[in-house]
Amino acid sequence: MNFVNKPILNTEDPIVLKKRNELVTDLTPAITNFISPDDFASNNLNIKFKDQLNFNSNNLINIEEDLLVKDIIYVFQGIDGTYIKFDYKLDSYVIDKKLSITKPKRDLIGRLGEFGWLFKKVIKFVNNSDFKNKGLTNQSFCSSINDELVEFYRLITILESQINRNLLMIHNNNNNINNRITDKEYQIENLTLKRMFVWIQEPLKKLKVIVSLIDSVGYQMKGGEILSVIEMQSKHGDQVICDLVKTIQIKTSQPVFAMIKTWIFEGILQDPFKEFFIQQNHSLPNERIWKERFVLAPKLIPCFLSLIISKRILVIGKSINYMKEFFSGKDYNIPPEYYRSNSGVSIDYEHLSELDLIIDQVSKLSSERLLKIVLEKFKFIDHLKALKRYLLLGQGDFIQYLMDLVGEDLLKPVKEVMRHKLLNSLETAIRNSNVQFDDPDLKNRLDISLLEAKEKSIGWDIFSLDYHVDAPLNTILRSTDIVKYKKIFHFMWGIKRVEFSLNSIWRKFRASGESLRSLSLYLADFHQDIHRSHLLMNEMILFLRNLQYYIMFEVLECSWKQLVKEIQEAQDLDQLIDSHIQYLHDISSKTFLSNSESTYEAFKILQSKIIKFTNLQYNLFKLTIAIQNNQKKVSQSTQMIAQELQTYRNHLNNTHQEYTKQLNIFQSEISLLKFNQDLNPISLTYMLDFNEFYKNNKSSNII
Repeated sequence: MNFVNKPILNTEDPIVLKKRNELVTDLTPAITNFISPDDFASNNLNIKFKDQLNFNSNNLINIEEDLLVKDIIYVFQGIDGTYIKFDYKLDSYVIDKKLSITKPKRDLIGRLGEFGWLFKKVIKFVNNSDFKNKGLTNQSFCSSINDELVEFYRLITILESQINRNLLMIHNNNNNINNRITDKEYQIENLTLKRMFVWIQEPLKKLKVIVSLIDSVGYQMKGGEILSVIEMQSKHGDQVICDLVKTIQIKTSQPVFAMIKTWIFEGILQDPFKEFFIQQNHSLPNERIWKERFVLAPKLIPCFLSLIISKRILVIGKSINYMKEFFSGKDYNIPPEYYRSNSGVSIDYEHLSELDLIIDQVSKLSSERLLKIVLEKFKFIDHLKALKRYLLLGQGDFIQYLMDLVGEDLLKPVKEVMRHKLLNSLETAIRNSNVQFDDPDLKNRLDISLLEAKEKSIGWDIFSLDYHVDAPLNTILRSTDIVKYKKIFHFMWGIKRVEFSLNSIWRKFRASGESLRSLSLYLADFHQDIHRSHLLMNEMILFLRNLQYYIMFEVLECSWKQLVKEIQEAQDLDQLIDSHIQYLHDISSKTFLSNSESTYEAFKILQSKIIKFTNLQYNLFKLTIAIQNNQKKVSQSTQMIAQELQTYRNHLNNTHQEYTKQLNIFQSEISLLKFNQDLNPISLTYMLDFNEFYKNNKSSNII
């Protein structure tokens, strides 16, 4: 059997012989990788490979296909061969330009080189330490790819053994003259480039999928980002590709599912590389622990986990962690029987459909435990009731008694208001009202808070009750919530202040009837002014009572009823906290504190008009007292008294007009607000003008 191509050049030419011997010498180490030293020592085999290298007329080297096949094996492993090497500038494998190879064969080698190019890229990726150091998921991803590469190494081993078999066939054929195989038999058994191309088609397809995953993941992703990319790649119509990607996903997702198990069963966050979709914020004050210590990292949530499931997983672990931190001495871990679903399936990617069932079971248990602690041990509802009675003025006898005690002191300028004196009044009000029978843990939290003073402020403007909340209760009743309570208190306290002043004026009117009627001696028909002031005072009292009814019943009681209902229906602590936040929001909105600045400002101006009226009445009473105490000098100052009364009449007329005008503005603001938001079950506008008195007066003034 003749394996030698007949040389075109004269092989006896010394120059040609020298070059051919040099090439054979270079090739010798490569050949010894496939055959033993004893076989290589065979003279016939040595001559065989020497004869495979010849120069053509263009001084290019002719090379047998066997040597190219051997080089391709190296290329498949991402290693440079003798004649086929990787060109980093071209980013591809290229054939030595000195070789004489036909274009079809070059194209075929180029297509075989794609396998090596892909393999080289994969090896570079899985050996990248920076990528693997980003997290356990990254390491699992590289490990799963290495597992898939085992199949490729097996293929390369098979191809290499085939080449070794071919070389041994050649050796035996040259040594055994009597039983030499024919050319046809050798061609059937020999491993050619075309056969190699057929062999690698299925592995090449898988290798392309792996490289596609690598390109999509890149070197910067970690955790759930990687899992989301792999999950998207698994949505493929080719079942082979789909199965391959899912196999990689199962192995890659193991660290994340291990973190989920530890989190929802023990409340422990084992995430040294910060790749889990739940992140921990350290060094937070107690009041921010529940809401902000553990939070979701949206970009790290795998796409096969919905946002709802992710939030439930977050709440489960938070609940266990919270109970362990604040209520030590008891095991709050989830019992082992909850580790699997009813069908006996554990938490992993292969049984993703069962995850919801396990989460439901664990979530129900952990939330029931925590809510029981909050409602019974924390006495959460009792604290809310105390806040409603104290800061939302629900305890009427206490509020009235306190106002009677501090009313005179709060009329003083801010600098003259003494906090210790107000505290004494608070303690007296507690002892002399039904608050004395409340739980000591509740009433002892009451305190006086003085707000920031503005220019020309008096005690009424800065006075506020306070309610102290300590750990761990302040993780649920936060300081921001107490601030909202104080804001509502200040608003309602201002209404009470005006009502208190009007009631005081009413009592003085009742006690000074004769003295006021005697003022007609100094100014004709002044008794009519007194009558008008009575009417205006009663009008203001009616307005305030209707407004207070609206606030106390239509706002506070309705909101409280809704809050109690939501607390009873709450399935976890987040829902309980959110219902309380919504409760405060509803009250603030319906009392014009957060939804309409114009309405609130209109009310404040209206309130100032009432205070202006009360000050006008106090001045009148002072004048009356002065007249009574100076009867001997009255005859000498009749004209001056008449001027004072005339001034009172003018101010009364102006105050009446301003009040009526501002009340109409306030009602208009309420009407506009009513159309924009569902503020109240019963229209406040109707309550303030149920017989359309102001509406008719407004129409007559326009006419």
